[in-house]
Amino acid sequence: MEPVNGECTKKAYESRLEARTALLLMWKKGRPERASYRCSDCGAWHLTKKRRRAP
Repeated sequence: MEPVNGECTKKAYESRLEARTALLLMWKKGRPERASYRCSDCGAWHLTKKRRRAP
């Protein structure tokens, strides 16, 4: 998925499910990623090491 504004350089996932699946694989490998989020810049889903914000 290409960024909408051309500035986003993070790994992009097309859906929340795709990002969550990648997140689970990262956890199994011992990686520090903690959550997925929808990017307001490009519209894709990314992973982050930050804790999820409370709703």
